[in-house]
Amino acid sequence: GLPRSGVSGRRRSSSHVRRHHVSPRAKHRRGICKDALVASRNHPTTPRIYSPPVLAPAPCRRAPPLLPRPPLRLSDTARPTLAPPPNAVAVAATMPEPDDEGAGQQQQPKAGPALEGLVVGSYCHDVLLRGGRVVGETLGGAAAFVSNVLDAASPPEASFSVVSKVGPDFAYASAPAPARHPPLLCPARPTTSFHARFSDAAASAHAPDRQLRRVHACDPIYPEDLPDRRFAYGLAVGVAGEVLPETLERMIRLCRAVLVDAQALIRAFDAEGDGSGAAVRHVALEGTPYAGLLQRVAFLKASSEEAPYVGVETARRRCCVIVTEGRDGCRLYWDGGEARVAPFPAVQVDPTGAGDSYLAGFAAGLLWGLSATDAALLGNFFGAAAVSQVGVPTFHPKMLQVCALSRHQCSIFLFFRKAPGGRSIKWDAK
Repeated sequence: GLPRSGVSGRRRSSSHVRRHHVSPRAKHRRGICKDALVASRNHPTTPRIYSPPVLAPAPCRRAPPLLPRPPLRLSDTARPTLAPPPNAVAVAATMPEPDDEGAGQQQQPKAGPALEGLVVGSYCHDVLLRGGRVVGETLGGAAAFVSNVLDAASPPEASFSVVSKVGPDFAYASAPAPARHPPLLCPARPTTSFHARFSDAAASAHAPDRQLRRVHACDPIYPEDLPDRRFAYGLAVGVAGEVLPETLERMIRLCRAVLVDAQALIRAFDAEGDGSGAAVRHVALEGTPYAGLLQRVAFLKASSEEAPYVGVETARRRCCVIVTEGRDGCRLYWDGGEARVAPFPAVQVDPTGAGDSYLAGFAAGLLWGLSATDAALLGNFFGAAAVSQVGVPTFHPKMLQVCALSRHQCSIFLFFRKAPGGRSIKWDAK
């Protein structure tokens, strides 16, 4: 028959309409897909854009920084409530404020930069002897090794001051560390000097292969020698008894967190009449005036040789204790737990300054916001670099890329690969 009124052409069945009718919304979706298909055909090498989900770091890998960061980088409200042991923030939080009782009547020191540090310890002359003859004369002293690592590995905004004393005979004033951080001059005293006598037999992992003698001693560092301003952190790194108990107490008042090398606290010197200098020996920490200050210290570092004199089981209840074990890495002890951190393989040439470089690397890791265990791994790296060279070590720029990587809130373990006997950094040294 004829078509119905108002309808031109053939009549479409309902099933045909359902199969071929496209709604405006579906047309829009098809148009988008078609445009994307055409774009992919015209640009076959165009990569797909994928935004991975932002994952919070595991609490056992990351901890809030021990030291305060600039306000624009980290707010107190953003700090996680759960942190791994040893909890660096908890250790620092339990420390008394610099304004202790009785200090309120004195004039309050002014505040320094947000991340400024204070290094206290002397530059020295080191003479290396093997088989009765001199095999090397170098710049020594913990302050030289510590400042060398901090200059290389600290964040750009983390400046620091060095308080050190030398005599008029100081021979390394133009060396990089003393040139950047000049010492105080004591006209009436010689520069502190050590003779290190090395044995021909190879040293074990825990037994030293050298005998130290202090030949000359400069003046100690007094509390009034320290700058009168606040610091984010302090490093007490004496080698010849120059950091007095009252000086350490003054550091604790000025610094939010203090890291101490045990050799600054437990070394004693027995003078002999033959003019060969004073033999270096160790005394028990509990019998020294420094023992009462230990609970106000954040970290105490000791070698495996010094650990029995420190009394790790007693000291760990007051602060976090780090024991370096040479080629076996290091261990961290705190009240309620401990952790072992693997070493870096290294060919030992001169062990002088290894512990100082370790402590500076550990402090630099904390400045970057690493957890205590990750910072200890960074300390192991700089300790291994120190023993592989004579005197104050130099670092290849590419070796220091790990510090730049750590600023991106990543665990330092991501940038290390396994190697026989420990871990080693993978870099191109060309």
